[in-house]
Amino acid sequence: RIDAAAARGQEAYIVYDSGWNTALSRGADVLLYAFLALFFSGIYAMEYQYGMDRTAKTTARGAASLHKSKLALAAIVGLVAFVVFWSVDTVILLRALPLPHAAFPLASVRETALSLPLWLTLSLSSLWHLIKALVLSVGVCGLSRLLKRVYLTRPAALLLALALLP
Repeated sequence: RIDAAAARGQEAYIVYDSGWNTALSRGADVLLYAFLALFFSGIYAMEYQYGMDRTAKTTARGAASLHKSKLALAAIVGLVAFVVFWSVDTVILLRALPLPHAAFPLASVRETALSLPLWLTLSLSSLWHLIKALVLSVGVCGLSRLLKRVYLTRPAALLLALALLP
């Protein structure tokens, strides 16, 4: 790996790479996705079931304001849930495997043409997983609003969660 990086004109160093490879290879958190899919699957369905959707429409901006509030809530809960789940995973990873030399280039642990430092690569990977969690949270709200029934929304939300898995 080091020789291949040198042949490409990249800097690479010998690094204990087990921790980095594990951190960079971790996929989506299935429990997080299941939690978000099930948590938000009834966010609109309950309104339609109990007739609250008609009540919200009786005020000037009731339905629009309620919709914005629910999407904001979904984004905030998605963010907080991601931070909690990702933090637990990170603490477990750091207790099991070290992540030394974070400033070294990615080519030190993987064969790649990218010359990003390891810490930035891990940060971008985490950001990508956060974006997917937010898409799931807001997407499930949209499904709930569109399908209007919990028994329809839950399977569709779980399918959306599966689609977001790597």
